[in-house]
Amino acid sequence: MWLFFTKRYIREFNYKWWFHVSPYTYLKGDPSEIMLDRTYHHSPRRFTRWKNMFMKNNAPCTEVKYYSHYNNNQEAAYCYTIKSSMYYYQPYQIENLEKGHKQRRGFLQNELELAYKDALR
Repeated sequence: MWLFFTKRYIREFNYKWWFHVSPYTYLKGDPSEIMLDRTYHHSPRRFTRWKNMFMKNNAPCTEVKYYSHYNNNQEAAYCYTIKSSMYYYQPYQIENLEKGHKQRRGFLQNELELAYKDALR
């Protein structure tokens, strides 16, 4: 799950990031996303609780399909979410999907090593 903070949010709240990404899953019979963000929680969190940890104003984040929907609407909202395959690690990778690049179907070793190091911090 990608959480993108808009220029509006960054400006109004003097926020330091423009995105955060975390793996998620579902529990059988429950439509809510369960976030697995080891960096900020020691246990799984439902999406809204996870999102509100970053959103100082608890703003709703519209789910969009394409990176351009976030990129071209910086003043319309405080944040946007995009769901993607687990094989996407950086925003340019999901942006490239929209530009017609081949869909990723696996991890690259160097990306796995970097993600592992990030998770241990």
